[in-house]
Amino acid sequence: DVRLLQASTRSNVNIVNILADTLRKGIVESANKEYTFASESFQSLLYRTIPSSENSHQHLIIGRNLVRNLSQQELEENYYTVLRQFHLGSESITDQCERYSIAALCLQATELAVHNGDFQSASLYVDFGVCLLRNNCWKDE
Repeated sequence: DVRLLQASTRSNVNIVNILADTLRKGIVESANKEYTFASESFQSLLYRTIPSSENSHQHLIIGRNLVRNLSQQELEENYYTVLRQFHLGSESITDQCERYSIAALCLQATELAVHNGDFQSASLYVDFGVCLLRNNCWKDE
């Protein structure tokens, strides 16, 4: 989704031009406004270009950018994508306030998933949210 890609960047990178170039080169494919890598080997190769010591931090940055740049409705429509970025970046989350904010996002996603009858996703969201909280946090907060 072009909107998600644009929202995940830190700058005014022209995602449309980049996607057009990667489509032309056969690196990504497009179907129904969704973009995927043409093969898993492309995705794996690209991912390996990021030093493993930076992977978690890069996912955290993407999650932060998505939260900052998406509307509330877009965020609700993309909880899975946003929370997956935070989950992959969780070892880089050092600020307890940010951990609580992401846990609150997990709670919102859990409530929406339960409302929609998606109990498997709800379970994943609540598990991740609980992992972000400190022991005995209910006593302090």
